[in-house]
Amino acid sequence: LDTVREVYSHEQGLRQCADFLKAHPAWKGIARLNTAEAGRYVAGSGDVTKAAICSRRAAALYGLEILAEHISLSESNYTRFVVVSPVMERRSGSDKVSALFVLPHRSGALHEIMTHFAVNGLNMMKLESRPIVGRSWEYLFFVDFTGDLADPAMDGVLRELSQTAESLRVLGNYRTCGG
Repeated sequence: LDTVREVYSHEQGLRQCADFLKAHPAWKGIARLNTAEAGRYVAGSGDVTKAAICSRRAAALYGLEILAEHISLSESNYTRFVVVSPVMERRSGSDKVSALFVLPHRSGALHEIMTHFAVNGLNMMKLESRPIVGRSWEYLFFVDFTGDLADPAMDGVLRELSQTAESLRVLGNYRTCGG
């Protein structure tokens, strides 16, 4: 740690370790594309004044020595990765569905679709809205809710949701991380 002058990581990794970095005011935090790439860059440089905030796996992959552990602001921080594919892949044990939908621009539309979640016993874990470009005051909604697409009852739920929404797209079904 005595030789470190520059610390590389994804900007979120630098933020999550802000207190640790503040304890070393001579160090300069430098953002990279992602934490693994930061590890690769530091390893490739061979420069002992450079360090990376990256995963244990990236450190092993690039032959880096771990200088400090548990430096995050929160012990519960973890990184989630999303694999994007043109074909839906189903895995056993999936318990969370991510979807997006657009609602008709009318009073009560959001309440109506949320009722489907409640009636079917689906716990909505996240709901975010984003403006639709070119359509003033209209929004696209991203939702995470409990469920497994392999459950036969889910076909009926998705049918109900798609009949209420202007459009509905399932983004994925996966196992909940960290809990």
